[in-house]
Amino acid sequence: MDLARARQLNDHCVAARALGDEERAAFLARLRAVDPAMAAELAAMLDEVVQLVATTREDTAALEEVLGAGELRAAQRDLHAIASGPDELGVPPDAIEGFRLLRRIGQGGMGIVYEAEQDNPRRRVALKLMQPSLGTERLRRFELEGAVLGCLHHPNIAQVHACGTFRGPLGEQPFIAMELIDGVDLRTHAERAKLSLQARLALFAQVADGVHHAHDRGVVHRDLKPDNVLVDSLGTAKVLDFGVARAKDSSLDLTSIATQAGVLIGTLSYMAPEQLAGDPDAISVRSDVYSLGVMLYELLSNRLPHEVAGLPIAAAIHTLTHQPPSPLARFDARLRGDLATITAKAMERDPSRRYASAADLAADIRRYLEHRPIQARPASITYRLTTMLRRNRALATGLGAAIAALVLGLGGTLWQAQARGIERDRALRLTYSANVIAAGDAIARA
Repeated sequence: MDLARARQLNDHCVAARALGDEERAAFLARLRAVDPAMAAELAAMLDEVVQLVATTREDTAALEEVLGAGELRAAQRDLHAIASGPDELGVPPDAIEGFRLLRRIGQGGMGIVYEAEQDNPRRRVALKLMQPSLGTERLRRFELEGAVLGCLHHPNIAQVHACGTFRGPLGEQPFIAMELIDGVDLRTHAERAKLSLQARLALFAQVADGVHHAHDRGVVHRDLKPDNVLVDSLGTAKVLDFGVARAKDSSLDLTSIATQAGVLIGTLSYMAPEQLAGDPDAISVRSDVYSLGVMLYELLSNRLPHEVAGLPIAAAIHTLTHQPPSPLARFDARLRGDLATITAKAMERDPSRRYASAADLAADIRRYLEHRPIQARPASITYRLTTMLRRNRALATGLGAAIAALVLGLGGTLWQAQARGIERDRALRLTYSANVIAAGDAIARA
């Protein structure tokens, strides 16, 4: 295994060890979909760490006799570092001027996130520290995330409060202080809160609003997925993790972050076809719209459009780019019609056929919620009338009553006319019969 891959495996191990059992299993499943060999190596490494911890606990007394108490404690510290990752990286709570670290709340491949207290203004923040052992490219991405988020100000994007560097045990380390969000990811929130269909759609429209704000400022996220959206205690969605974003705004000096052709950046199941092709020049705001479409499909059906877990990466890409997703109505009859149309338009393989912006997608979702015609399909007279009646239920009720009265009145009039016609025919027949009889009597008398 080369050094770069070994470092990547170590990063994955650090991230996996910081998760709970269920989250770790999901982490392995996602990695398996992208790199089965790496996932197998990671699973084996995690098992070895668990066994090593257990063995050490059982044999502490024996080891102390052999090594001595001092050497044993040093070995245990090393073992703890292996088992739990670079822990606090040897950073004292007050190492960063203006902040005090309180507790670790998360860890990923690029850094560790702490809950911290900022001195001025006094508030709790999420403080993200870069792991110093990572390469130059990831360091640049970390700095990019701070630069990108610092220029985005929207209620549906996690706000950056400060960026900088501090002198850590291994040299200069960058940090980002950002809004501390007390919440869970989009998928988990929808399941725990048992959100209705309408509530899921309204929440998703918030996500699209935040993404559109980033697009308006020249930033393409490139890794949109439920894990990168947190929902706070007030039910507000916050888009975060712009670490692989691509900026086109000339005010941001990001030319050194250009993506190489053939390199996949993002999460496979949520990538647009042009992103899967590895062509950085083809990636645009519509690539994020596609990812939003996948998120919407998953939020409505509780499953991904394509299940590629366990497939080799080439087979997974072929499935994602060539096989149509299962119809949404298969999972819930309420998802046919407009919702299926909206989701399908967002997930069009041809970027030119997708929504032109995340704002257009959000607008169609709100049109659906307000029972107004959506823009994703030509609106016929019958379709417009149907949506108008759904939107104006009082008018629909009154119109229905008027139509019913008209039908009943017309029916009564026709019945009366028919009855009069029958009476008239009967009178004519009686008159005719009387005339025939009188004529016969006259002839007889003659």
